[in-house]
Amino acid sequence: MLISAQDLVKKSANLYKDNFNLFFKLAFLVTIPSIITTSLVGALTAIFGRQSQEFFVTVIYGLFFIILFIISYVIGIWFSIVKVRIIAARYENKDIASISSYIHSDKKLILPVIAASILAGIAIIGGFILFIVPGIIFSVWFAFVMYAVAIDNKESVDSLSYSKSLSKGRWLAVLWRILVPISFFLVGTYLMQTPLSIVLNTFDSVIIITLVAIASFLINILFTPFLVASQVILYSNLKNTMATENSISVPNTTTDEPPF
Repeated sequence: MLISAQDLVKKSANLYKDNFNLFFKLAFLVTIPSIITTSLVGALTAIFGRQSQEFFVTVIYGLFFIILFIISYVIGIWFSIVKVRIIAARYENKDIASISSYIHSDKKLILPVIAASILAGIAIIGGFILFIVPGIIFSVWFAFVMYAVAIDNKESVDSLSYSKSLSKGRWLAVLWRILVPISFFLVGTYLMQTPLSIVLNTFDSVIIITLVAIASFLINILFTPFLVASQVILYSNLKNTMATENSISVPNTTTDEPPF
């Protein structure tokens, strides 16, 4: 049976609570590439970004920025795969030897995940260009391509059709179960960051601004594992229900389950 949105939120919260230290480390791990990239870009911009710089220096700086962005993106994907696979393992009550062991073993999945993500992105963007509705439909169809590759080792192209098959006959129900955890994520971060915005508007100190920025960053890290856990749990539930439905030989005459 398809998990309800309420149970999905509860299971995600409980999984995060039971593995808080591990999941928080994973969330911080994924942000490391962007932190390093942002710091380097800021420093290099201060040095080489002046208008008086020669054209050659500006070109070199631009090329370095592009290379740095690509490296950061690839490493970010790599660490995201690690996060997804460890969260999936903990959901199945599997012991985790170490995060580093996953980092070492999961690097083979980087290119397949990137390829699947690009294919899904092209399809979704194409849908939005054609019309808003196809873009929304494609977004749900291909929401699980990364999980199909990272968790079940699907090929890049196969992951698209597999992800689409998970929402077959229950597209609206899947959309609802995707949106509810996202809503909790947005509301939670908003409620925790609102006091920080008040402090930021009240005080004009560099120290206060820095502390608020750090606190806001930590809040985003704090909530991210909950969102990923909800997607992992939903993906697992969709797989199991699809396998059960496919194993039934008699025609299914029941109507689709309501989205709520």
